[in-house]
Amino acid sequence: MSKTRTLKDCRRAVSYAISAVIIAGTTIALVVVALTYAYQTIEQQQGASEYKVVKNSFLALDDAVASTAWKAGSSRSVRFSVSRGELWLLKDELSITVNVTTSNNPTSFSFQIQSGIVKYSISSKYVNFGEDYEEYFVGENITVTNSSTAGFGRAYIKGAGGRVNLIFYPAVKAMKTSVVQVKEGSDSYNVTYVDVWLIELDIERTSIVRGEFDLKVECMNITTLQNFDSTVSEGDYCTVNVQIGDLESSVNIPINHNGRMVVNFIVSEVRVEI
Repeated sequence: MSKTRTLKDCRRAVSYAISAVIIAGTTIALVVVALTYAYQTIEQQQGASEYKVVKNSFLALDDAVASTAWKAGSSRSVRFSVSRGELWLLKDELSITVNVTTSNNPTSFSFQIQSGIVKYSISSKYVNFGEDYEEYFVGENITVTNSSTAGFGRAYIKGAGGRVNLIFYPAVKAMKTSVVQVKEGSDSYNVTYVDVWLIELDIERTSIVRGEFDLKVECMNITTLQNFDSTVSEGDYCTVNVQIGDLESSVNIPINHNGRMVVNFIVSEVRVEI
């Protein structure tokens, strides 16, 4: 009987030990799962938070470009904090082509510059709007405007290839600025001036950046070129068509006087660097 009881006690002890091992193993597995889920949640929250902060930095970048573009030598810095995604400085990424015509003259004039862009890219595991999602948060998806209140900057959100991208680039503004009466001997005529403003983002080389850094924006120089001179009549209009990448739009500028029209192309070279 004593041996039987001893065997039963041993079996009971082994059973308790196995139960303890199972409970401990289950507890550890649950803790690992909970920690993994908590880590993934924290990681996702940090990535989403970074995206929001960088988006605000893009708004500051637009303000910096607008405030420095037409003051040669002026500069500003914009703070960026990037760890989950990356910031791309892309040299000569966009071709900006301006075509100018008048309603009574089939002849057109073309003017072109190359501009860089600034892009932030982050995995859609942090922020996901879906493939092919596109939304502008600075300006509109038009390449040219004749509004005095509209800005030059454009920035949009683009979902593609399992990533969410923020892209900043400059647009074009075209406006009638003045009408001047010119005398030649006993004759006089009116000259209507139309100014086309373009910003070229000058990026020295394509690069990918991470970390805490300041993006410096500096106006290097402003160049004015008079490249289009045409005879016009009252009631005519000047059409300025601008193509930037795959986007294209136009504005019509009315001509209210007989005489001539001169188009000035004013180019601001804005350097963007770390």
